[in-house]
Amino acid sequence: EEGPPSRRGLAYLPLGLGILLLFGLWWGLGEAARARTEDHFLEEVRHAARHVGDYVTVRIANAEAIASLRQAGMLGDEARFRRHAAIVQRRLGGYFAINWIDPDGIIRWVSPLDPNRRAIGHSVFEHPQAAPMARLAARSRRPTLTGPLRLFQGRDGFAAYLPVERDGRLVGFVNAVFDLRHVLAATFGERWAEHFALRIEGHDGNRFQTDGFEDAWRRGPKLDARVRILDFTWQVRAAPTRAALAAHPSGVTRHVVLAVGLVGLLFATLFVERQQERRLLQDKLRKAQQDLARVVEDSPDLVAMADPEGVLLHLNAAGRERVGDHAVGTNVVELVPEEERPLVGAALRRAARDGDVVRVMAPFGLAGDVHEIAFAPIRDERGRTYKFLVHARNEQQRVNLERQLARSQRLEAVGRLAGGVAHDFNNVLGAVTTLASLVRAEHPEVAEDMDALVEAAERGGELTRKLLALARQHVGDSLRHGDATATLRDLRKLLRSVVPAHTELLVELPEEATWVGLSPAELEQIVSNLVLNAADAVEPGGRIEVRLRATDEHVVLTVRDDGRGMSPEVLEHAFEPFFSTKEGRGSGLGLASVYGLVRNQGGQVKLQSEPGKGTTVEVQLPRLPAPHRKPSPRPRERTLEGRRILLVEDEGTLRRALARWLQARGATVETARDGREALRLLARRPLRPDVVVTDVVMPHMNGPDLVEALRAMGYTAPVVFVSGYVEQSLSEERLAALGARLVAKPFHPRRLVELVAELAARAPSEERAAGERPAPRSEPPGPRH
Repeated sequence: EEGPPSRRGLAYLPLGLGILLLFGLWWGLGEAARARTEDHFLEEVRHAARHVGDYVTVRIANAEAIASLRQAGMLGDEARFRRHAAIVQRRLGGYFAINWIDPDGIIRWVSPLDPNRRAIGHSVFEHPQAAPMARLAARSRRPTLTGPLRLFQGRDGFAAYLPVERDGRLVGFVNAVFDLRHVLAATFGERWAEHFALRIEGHDGNRFQTDGFEDAWRRGPKLDARVRILDFTWQVRAAPTRAALAAHPSGVTRHVVLAVGLVGLLFATLFVERQQERRLLQDKLRKAQQDLARVVEDSPDLVAMADPEGVLLHLNAAGRERVGDHAVGTNVVELVPEEERPLVGAALRRAARDGDVVRVMAPFGLAGDVHEIAFAPIRDERGRTYKFLVHARNEQQRVNLERQLARSQRLEAVGRLAGGVAHDFNNVLGAVTTLASLVRAEHPEVAEDMDALVEAAERGGELTRKLLALARQHVGDSLRHGDATATLRDLRKLLRSVVPAHTELLVELPEEATWVGLSPAELEQIVSNLVLNAADAVEPGGRIEVRLRATDEHVVLTVRDDGRGMSPEVLEHAFEPFFSTKEGRGSGLGLASVYGLVRNQGGQVKLQSEPGKGTTVEVQLPRLPAPHRKPSPRPRERTLEGRRILLVEDEGTLRRALARWLQARGATVETARDGREALRLLARRPLRPDVVVTDVVMPHMNGPDLVEALRAMGYTAPVVFVSGYVEQSLSEERLAALGARLVAKPFHPRRLVELVAELAARAPSEERAAGERPAPRSEPPGPRH
């Protein structure tokens, strides 16, 4: 029934109101969708920016570890540097290159080599974009980071410069180089270019911008974030691409509402949809809460909630295991040792005052392991701390590794010093032995005194051998190869004599031979030192056990006593040279020399001890196959009549004494102070020696370099090296390649005469060989470095 026009207008009023409500709702949903879309992409960009900072910071930290090793002198050549850099790159990934730059800014070493070869020889101080940060690192001696720039390799990237100093002097930089696009792919996602248009502006003004950024930034939404790396900040501006906006599901509701068109269906649809969304959100929230609770409960670290005073309110499973169920209601400060409580209490108060996370290292929990304890304050709307999140991570293993590294570095430093001392001391002992032998031969009436002097020098030689064992160096006439079973079987009676009669000594040996890379004397030194230490530690009626066992790959020697044991403080320094608890009765070199001898053979020494519970020392050495040896005739005194010898020795007293001894046996001897003087002597007056006797470690030119120069000049005379400390200039491989023999100082001169006579008789003379080789050059080659 038609009503008056006014009534018909009223009839359409609900429809009009519904349409207005529909468009109002449609507009509001659109604004909310845009806000959600922008929030989504903003959170995604900020999360990725934080990921970029963490990603690069971790890799720069590992590059700083390489710089520390370089500063310590442990990566002094290109091969070691590149090998260590390759290990870091392989374990972490993400690097484009790890380079070594000299103090002048020239790129010298790169890793990996192939993709970065073109960067070698370039100066970072001349790079238009990288130079400011490189020079800043050189001036400040602190790590610096460039903004986005164009690399020498032609890629978009950035670089960190980590200065390396030695004795207050800049020796170069470790240079960590990153491919910017690779970093973005690792943090924003592999398809980042399809999702975002980016502009990254570095702190130094350098900029990276993708194609289409200006257009995407103009359309919006506009997303800003900051990346913090080291002490530098980058500005990141991002805008989602059309494809990313189209793929985002937040705008679906608006278009659905617009397409439906019917007020009633629209209201029904919106009601159902909102109810469903609410249920889904509630389910997601409930699941997220459950997942978060499960993560916290299953975390291997202690996670707890505490009140503002530090009283624990809730503990996860790991926390209950470490501090006990009864710890709920206990102040966290009371869970650390008493001496650490002021430190932990101060950290708790500082976190409450500043509102920042505060971390502290302290022994914690029932086991007393060192933990990193973090206090994260939770604040209300007024900014007051009303709860604490407490997180404790067990760092005992890392602390132990750091202590072990520090101890190894101390041993290495003292070992190098010991090696240098042994070199000079062996020269002095060699001169004493030779001069005493000369006096004995010329004056038989003082033979007894000279024999005593030689014996004293030999005892000094034993001390230097301990020092060389500490330095992990070995000087000897042949490769070491000893049967540990036979050595301990022969040593059993001697061990019984040095152990007090009231102490029980048990020695268990395998039936088969157990060959290791140590001489019998070195094996005796190891066992004697360990047993003597055990004998000093046991009380009357105590027990010492010496056991030797073998596996397919190792020979294991165990020395155990039930004596007084060692405290953790003493155990920390047990292997350090000159450290002794015997109150003046020990030299402090026993365990240090054992450590050096074993580690020099690639073995391990494990020490376990507790006060009142005794000590166990386990020595593990690589097992070697039985050697193939031929019996050699007993050496006898020989004459050197008619033999020509070139003697090169930098120690004057020893050089003159050896020359006199060799001349007294009929030899013609020419002497030189070092390799350069020997080459000048041969250039002025060609001498065809039957044997060359030379020291190894000498100034200007060492012994091995001298022999290589002589071989290049055409001299083929056999060579005898004499040295007390060979450093790294004469490995066993190089000794074999030169075809030379090695005699350790100090030695009796008769031993040198026998070896020289043997080599001279075995080798053809220089006159007979001269017609079969080119004549020596008149000018010697320059010294090798």
